[in-house]
Amino acid sequence: MFLYSTGVLEILHVAQPEMVKDMGHWTPSELGKPQHIMKSRKPLFGLGILIANGDLWAYEKKILAPQFFVEKIKVLKFYLKKPV
Repeated sequence: MFLYSTGVLEILHVAQPEMVKDMGHWTPSELGKPQHIMKSRKPLFGLGILIANGDLWAYEKKILAPQFFVEKIKVLKFYLKKPV
């Protein structure tokens, strides 16, 4: 197994079929975010939901989700229609 990059695209080459089968059982939420993204964006975003993984991500999503309920978005329509 090895990883190579062609600029922006990273390609993982796996030669063992059993490893490919094992990798297919994981979901993106279980794998988490790549470490290079977390390191490069941490100074900008801190440890917020954009950088978090696992339990921390689930906790922060639980806090933020109610703010995006339809009722709360409808209230904002009034303010969005006003010219600035």
